[in-house]
Amino acid sequence: MGVLKPLLITGAAVVVLGVGAVLGDSAVRGVAEVRVAGQVQQELGLAEPPEVELGGTPFTAALITREVPSAALRATDVPVEVSGQQITLDTVEVVAQDLALGAGEVHVGSGRAEALVGYPALSTLAGVPVEAGDEPGRVQVSYTAALFGQQLVAVVSAVPALSTDATQVELTQTRISIAGFDLGENVAQRILDQVVEPIRLELPYGLVPESIEAAADGLTVAVTATDLTVPLE
Repeated sequence: MGVLKPLLITGAAVVVLGVGAVLGDSAVRGVAEVRVAGQVQQELGLAEPPEVELGGTPFTAALITREVPSAALRATDVPVEVSGQQITLDTVEVVAQDLALGAGEVHVGSGRAEALVGYPALSTLAGVPVEAGDEPGRVQVSYTAALFGQQLVAVVSAVPALSTDATQVELTQTRISIAGFDLGENVAQRILDQVVEPIRLELPYGLVPESIEAAADGLTVAVTATDLTVPLE
């Protein structure tokens, strides 16, 4: 997903701004945030610059120490690759602490990212249509399969949950209907076993999702990381 990449770019940009003591500390921070936003926009191919907030007092110390105590970023329509598929995240929000720029890499002491995977993007990952469910916290997934000797669309209502290794989204508490008719438990289970597959959710840099939650506009995915080192590209 690369959801922490904007913060890594932030760390790299801060130490090369070169505005130093020419401006006051707050002005330096403002200039840094604008320049970092522009660099992130260019690097990620965003239509609009992201919102960037850089922490630290005095902020000018970051130009010398090559360290930023905290940073936050919010971006919309972020193109990323997840599980080998190119998708666009509706929103990405990242907060990180203790960023340090090294030789060709950025170290993040700790960070948390939250991304909204809209249902069109989730459908791309799943390979089948996925929509908001009929109740809060549920999704609706449509499968076309040979059932009862015919090609039918089975609509599965379910609560998404992370697999044990957090690399897949599994469908739990499932209910199934065909042509608008809810099926009995025994029949439904046989059909579920035949058509339902988990959705792969493999992220770069060894990151794993911490939690997921279905909402009206998509699936919210949260990721946390500690002691993370990522190469600068």
